[in-house]
This record gives sequence, C-alpha cells and structure tokens, in this order.
Amino acid sequence: MESSEWLTAADIALACGTDPQTVVRHLGRLGLIGTGSAPSPMALRHDLAVEASDYAHGAGLWHEDVYALLSATGLEKTAAPVEYSAEPLFDEEDVSPIERARSRAKSAPADVPSNPPTNRTGPHVPGADLYGFEQVIATDGACSGNPGPGGWAWVDELTGQAGSGGSHRTTNNIMELTAMLEALRYADRDKSLLIRADSQYVINVVTKWGPTWRRKGWKKADGKPVANQELVAALLEEYEKRTAKTRIDWVRGHDGDAGNEQADRLAVAERDRH
Repeated sequence: MESSEWLTAADIALACGTDPQTVVRHLGRLGLIGTGSAPSPMALRHDLAVEASDYAHGAGLWHEDVYALLSATGLEKTAAPVEYSAEPLFDEEDVSPIERARSRAKSAPADVPSNPPTNRTGPHVPGADLYGFEQVIATDGACSGNPGPGGWAWVDELTGQAGSGGSHRTTNNIMELTAMLEALRYADRDKSLLIRADSQYVINVVTKWGPTWRRKGWKKADGKPVANQELVAALLEEYEKRTAKTRIDWVRGHDGDAGNEQADRLAVAERDRH
C-alpha cells in the first residue's frame, strides 16, 4: 500500500479538529491500538500503520485510509482544509513526522475548528500547546484496596503517546509516583516540560517534601522513615537531571480534562488487568 505521507496522531487530530488523545481513543475503538498508543497487530497486518520507534518511543504512523474508518466512529475530517503559512518552517527532510506535525499545528490559524478540553480557556489548536511548553504530559495512578491491584499511566497531550503498567499488589501513592517517574523518563530532558497531575501528594513529594526528606536522611518531621524511599529517590534524581524548564501543575481529577481522563482510563485498565 502506497501513501504520500504517513500521519501521526497529531496530524490526524489537526485534520479532524480535535486532540491526539481523542484520535487514539477512536483508533482503539476500531481495534487499531495495541499497547499504550502503538498500532495493534491488526493495524500493522492490514498496512494501516507502520511502527515508528525511531520517532517516538514505539508510536506508530498511520495511513490516510484510517480517516474513512474513523468516520464510522463519528470522528471526521473538517470540511474546510486548514491553511498554513506559505513560508517553509523547516527542511522537512531533516525532521521527524512528529516535529513536523507540532510545527504545523503551532502555525495554524486560531479559528481552526476545535474540540477543546472543558477546563481550558482561549482558542484551541489541536496538537499545539496552549501553555508555552514543548512537552505536556498528563499522569495518573489507580489502586483498588490500597494495598491491592493498581495501575499507572502517562499521556503525551501533544502527540497522543502513552505509557502504562501496573502491579497485582501496590498502593495508590506508589502508582502515582511511578506514573510521574515514567513520564520523566519518557520526556526529552532538553525540551521544556509541563506535567499535569491530579495527585497533590506526588506534586508535593517532587517539589517540596522529597528534597527535605533526603536532606534529613530520609526521615519525616516526626522522625519516622519515609515510605517508598527508593521510588522517591529515583523520582527526584530523574526530575533533577532535567536541563530545560520544568513545571508540575495540579489538575482536578475526573473533571473533563482530556489528558487527565485518558491517563485515568489507562491506569484503571491496568489496575483491572492485574
């Protein structure tokens, strides 16, 4: 099967006037998504996608034929084509499809048809960052029983990439910490990063409590040892390795935010699987 251009989830989102997470979710309904946001064996077998690990941690690129399949799920290309600046932004042969999609999205006009998350304000350009960061990642954890079976997940809000995992016996805090740790491992250290999490505990661990615990020999204010010390230490180490601007924001959970909802779905699916 020939294709003039293989598409990222961000490309498809831009054409459909939505966000990459929604595209991945609809591809999943068609059985075309496997682990995380990678193409399923069926998608690869029918030449609807190709693996693209060189670009984005195991993500796939999609054939334009998926537009016809997505229309069956209610996701369609916008009637009016998006117009971009006539000036070339870069030599397209020198960059990956994901970088190309990001640059095209950021140059799109503000009146592109959109489907913005409910708790964001201002004009929304699908695939483009509203916050001024090169990377935006949502994280979440889930656990039943505490301790009990649990899952963690992160979602790249600009590309639709995702990662998840779980354990048959764990705690909610461990899953929240693991989600942020894995998100930091995925992110490019040299590009600005915004992490959006609904756990005030994990945010405080990274930005406030963790450095103090470490300085005091991993003891809390009451003198008791810090729980999950190895995990907290690994998280701080990964956070402090970053060379670019990094911010962690709190997001109200289960409140309609697209990134948070997708991370929650993946975490809960891992919890149930374990």
